Amino acid sequence: MKNKLTAIVLLLAVVLGAGAQTKEIRVLLANHPYGDLLKTMIPEYEKATGVKVRAASNL
Repeated sequence: MKNKLTAIVLLLAVVLGAGAQTKEIRVLLANHPYGDLLKTMIPEYEKATGVKVRAASNL
């Protein structure tokens, strides 16, 4: 019972705290076909969430 209550409290803290977070994230993507695929999806994610994505590729 105590574990369930702790999990619920943590979940609420994450959900309620998400609104206080900045609206920008930074992502490090590999120079790999999967990374290239994710880069093409960034504008769609930004439009859907309103969160600005700064993507960087490793060398």
